Amino acid sequence: MPSCTLIAYENPKGIRSDLEILTSSIARLGFLVRTQITPPHRSTVFDEIATIETARKLTGGPLRAIKALQAVARWRSPERPAVKIFLERLPLPDLLDSSYKIFVPNPEWLIPEDEWKLELMDVIACKSRDAANTFARRDLPVYYLGFTSEDRFSGEATPDRREYLHIASGGRQKGTAEIIDAWHHHPEWPHLTILAGISPIAADAAHNLTLIKDWCSDGELRGHMQRCGVHVCCSNSEGFGHTIVEGMSCGALVITTDFPPMNELVDESRGVLVRTCSSKPMRYGRFAQLDRTDIERAVSQSITMEENDYRTRCHAARAWFLQERAAFEKRLADLLQMASALRLPARSSDPDSPCRSTLLQLSTLRPRHCSLTVVIGAGAGSDTNPPVEITMLSYQIVKGCASVCAQPKN
Repeated sequence: MPSCTLIAYENPKGIRSDLEILTSSIARLGFLVRTQITPPHRSTVFDEIATIETARKLTGGPLRAIKALQAVARWRSPERPAVKIFLERLPLPDLLDSSYKIFVPNPEWLIPEDEWKLELMDVIACKSRDAANTFARRDLPVYYLGFTSEDRFSGEATPDRREYLHIASGGRQKGTAEIIDAWHHHPEWPHLTILAGISPIAADAAHNLTLIKDWCSDGELRGHMQRCGVHVCCSNSEGFGHTIVEGMSCGALVITTDFPPMNELVDESRGVLVRTCSSKPMRYGRFAQLDRTDIERAVSQSITMEENDYRTRCHAARAWFLQERAAFEKRLADLLQMASALRLPARSSDPDSPCRSTLLQLSTLRPRHCSLTVVIGAGAGSDTNPPVEITMLSYQIVKGCASVCAQPKN
């Protein structure tokens, strides 16, 4: 049975959702799935200094040497390579073996000390097309994976369009302050429930606003999502957007930000978009500044929307969720099939060995080429593991085609 290890750090929010979805989806594909959870790392100024120095030292020969270690470990492995999927963090000790390495990033949270390690990945599997474009501009091997979220739909529940919901999720990039400000300016608006979690949110008392500061159980969260007919998800930034997609799965009307990747999930045919007034860099992503007046316009539009228009957009949101979930499962299966197919022979001296070229088809990859020469001397005099001299070892991705080629010295 092929194996896949998911490597993530402790996080009660989006990373946990990513981990749960990938675990169940990959297990259904016949893989033995393992999870490796590490404590969250908090960067300090000393980490930043060390990162700059490490990147400076590793951009030349040492980085190529690490790549050679990866390739040699894979070349000497007689079995299909195990697959490792990294979520948001790239711990170096896990990058040096023969496994096929897939990184699923949240661009806005990519820490500086992990940037140089992107060169050690076989594929950067992106959850949004915006992220795919970002990493492709760095000439990295990119695969558009997309993603999905938990299905919160209940055929027994009827969402009430007079009830609005905002899920802050303990984060600071959900537009919560601007949403509260807009509600305080409109006491005539429908009732809004805010699930704050651990977010440091303060809100003045208002008859049409309820702030719940404690964490909700999954059952309570599901109840809120199914009860409320309009979900206000005006995020400043997202790696994917689970609260947005879960709202769409309920068949609710979702109000979100007209900024990537949020507007990849919602358009005016299946929701309502809020314009931004500016944006600024946030690591590899961007942070969008919301326009409060446009939040007011979008909420007013949802209030006065004709019932047929409201139902049409809600049904379109639910249909999009189902379609994208199936598409994600297919793209994930294709990616893991391609990863499992990448193998290098254990012995280059075998005349029947496909050592001259092992080909892996990867769609949507950007042109990339790197080559180096190494000499492997391992187990000199051993009959089972003789020394091998490799005069050319290359990893090439050109026009959607990736190849790994190891040629023994003549």
